Amino acid sequence: MRPILLTLAFVLLPAEARVQPAAAAPNIVLIMSDDMGFSDIGCYGGEINTPNLDRLASGGLRFTQFYNGARCCPTRASLLTGVYPHQAGMGMMTDHTDLPGYRGDLGRNVMTIAEALGTGGYRCYMTGKWHVARVTNPDGPKDNWPLQRGFEKFYGTITGAGSYYDPTTLCSGNRHITPVNDPNYKPATYYYTDAISDHAVKFLSEHAKGTPDKPFFLYVAYTAAHWPMHALPQDIAKYKGRYDKGFAAIREQRFKRLKAIGLIDQSTELSPQANDWEQVRDKAWEARNMEVYAAMVDRMDQGIAEAYRGKLERQPGHLIDIMATCVDLGGVAYPQKFAGHDVLALEGVSLRPAFTGKPLGRNDAIYFEHHLNCAIRDGQWKLVRKEGLGKGPKILPWELYDMSKDRSELHDLAARHPEKCAELSAKWDAWAVRALVKPWPWKI
Repeated sequence: MRPILLTLAFVLLPAEARVQPAAAAPNIVLIMSDDMGFSDIGCYGGEINTPNLDRLASGGLRFTQFYNGARCCPTRASLLTGVYPHQAGMGMMTDHTDLPGYRGDLGRNVMTIAEALGTGGYRCYMTGKWHVARVTNPDGPKDNWPLQRGFEKFYGTITGAGSYYDPTTLCSGNRHITPVNDPNYKPATYYYTDAISDHAVKFLSEHAKGTPDKPFFLYVAYTAAHWPMHALPQDIAKYKGRYDKGFAAIREQRFKRLKAIGLIDQSTELSPQANDWEQVRDKAWEARNMEVYAAMVDRMDQGIAEAYRGKLERQPGHLIDIMATCVDLGGVAYPQKFAGHDVLALEGVSLRPAFTGKPLGRNDAIYFEHHLNCAIRDGQWKLVRKEGLGKGPKILPWELYDMSKDRSELHDLAARHPEKCAELSAKWDAWAVRALVKPWPWKI
């Protein structure tokens, strides 16, 4: 397995590439992991062995406050389109309702990064997990599959999860395949993470031979470390015994490293632990699960290489900013119409200024909603409202946190600053209507 050449990882890192684009348009590689925690990898304080990502971070830009959509489909919808997930029709998962914010299918009122960059002459390729299409049956309509949403080549899965040894809905282009009947890829041991990396390199190699004068966009969407917990034995062996001490010991180690490398302030408090390791019934099983999880992340890192530059960026960012950054750096004019459809204006801002230490110039807050869990981040303030537990959905009161002093969100200031709560909740409500979060798909 050969490593992927990186020009962009997780967020964006423009760098010199072996395949040179035309004029000043940079090659862009967007890499996404799945279900991975903030502090799992080494460059964010974790104990998992990720030397390639760590080298990339040492020469790149690490955001200390970068937000996603909290779950598979909404996150991918925002990442690919530059708008909030409800605006793209993916407010929940791929479950369908008649409400425009909850169609369970990527809308035609938005463009993907591939569609946008394709208008500027980019060649666009994808490997890995798609998970923004309601119809996943290989015999059904494919209008929302990668090749129909701007990508020229695709190897990966249409659905959200499955075996790493025999992935569900594995496709080459629009054609359903399996590791057994695929005539073009026959590794000694099939493992999906490796297959994603290998096909990413394959697409870049083919690009270099066929159209080296064209810039490329490559989207590498790993399923690691999403369930099921499947890892190769040699990778699991590296972590034997690493997690035998339980939750508290690992949390404390990571927390200290986060402070040591400057990702959080020295005054940050550690939040209360959710569970007590001493009360766990099968400690060996829990520790083994974490060993396998770490091995999955480790294997992903083995398929990633090449890095330059490094600093921390403390301005808040969001996945909605990725599309804006790509079209900015690619010199592409974002259209108001595409393929006969009106398309929404981008919600995000380009991250380009952050690469040179300048303000992002964001003129609005950052908003969140998923299954009645709501928030707004506006400057130093974060207003949060959780879904209530019990019979049927309900909404709990707003909580207010000063993120400049309380990154762990332990000190609710709502009672002390009712005027700020009122101001931010009004902004959130207006956004919720505009962004198709409301009306709710359930009764409150």
